[in-house]
Amino acid sequence: MFDGSVGFIRRVMPKAGAAELRTVLAVAAVAIVLGAVSVPSGSLGATSTISQLSTPQTLKTSGEPFAIAIDPGSGRAYVTDAKENTLFVFDLASGGAVAFVPTGRQPNHVVLSGTRAFVSNFTDASITVIDTSTNQPVKNLSVGGLGLAVNPATGRLYAAGGSRVSVLDTTTSALIATIAAPAGANIWGLAVDPVANRLYATDIANPRVLVYDGATNKLIGEVAIDAPARFGIAIGAAGRVFVASYTDRSPQLFTIDALSAKVIARTPIAAFTASLLSDPLAGVVYASSGVDRSVTAINTSIGGTSRVALTQTPGGLGINPITSALIVVTPGGVAPPLRRPSDGAVVTKP
Repeated sequence: MFDGSVGFIRRVMPKAGAAELRTVLAVAAVAIVLGAVSVPSGSLGATSTISQLSTPQTLKTSGEPFAIAIDPGSGRAYVTDAKENTLFVFDLASGGAVAFVPTGRQPNHVVLSGTRAFVSNFTDASITVIDTSTNQPVKNLSVGGLGLAVNPATGRLYAAGGSRVSVLDTTTSALIATIAAPAGANIWGLAVDPVANRLYATDIANPRVLVYDGATNKLIGEVAIDAPARFGIAIGAAGRVFVASYTDRSPQLFTIDALSAKVIARTPIAAFTASLLSDPLAGVVYASSGVDRSVTAINTSIGGTSRVALTQTPGGLGINPITSALIVVTPGGVAPPLRRPSDGAVVTKP
């Protein structure tokens, strides 16, 4: 729906414009399938310099999975399903779903903070707050609806809503500030650098990345890229920011040096990135594409790409803290039980 369906792309792409989320900073070297899959000549541009490793773990929901957030402490993974209006809770050891939590309509991104999961709902332009100790929705907040990012150092949750970014307290869910987008901007994707206390935002209406000071919530700069990006943004090591253009014409991964606020590398990737994951320790960035059902690995240290084709449309990406394997969310799983309309939380102001 969100990333594998051309129909949905046409519905949600703004007229003014033409893939988070806080990335998982993973353990040691990552294992990913890059198997014996040939890459068509010219499609990714670079000869593979990444070892062919084991098959990624798949977590399957029943409808249209979108994003994933992982709690290493509990060994649980939280996956949104935009068709089922549900947050699936998986046990990573078994790979099975252990809970199904009702959300708002068309949930997309999910982030974790303490015993809370925050889910953005596209259609409702809201955030569902979930108690992960009970797997029950606590409330629905009438802000956001697009990308989410958490700064664990400050306890701030950032929620994109197109024309604005809402800043909330992760403990109380209270609205702290509202950041207005620049004129003509349409903010969708967010990523936080907690060390520098910087917020990076994609502008799907313009080919640029917006940079905000987390202390003042002020816009302090912007970085020009070759094409607009959507949700494909992630923070890497050594002051690097990775952004994937959301286009089918010469799609690229841009590497931005945060200190100089300049693009320092461009790498061809598959079209319409659904999810971007940076593994700073391995020096690899992974990008899933719903259009050609693939995951591309980009070696940011020595260059080169490699790709694996999947039978199902991939959504979010994560790292299994138990096995260090790449996780891909796909359709094909068990459906959640039927629920009553009253099972969801009421939408309120934050």
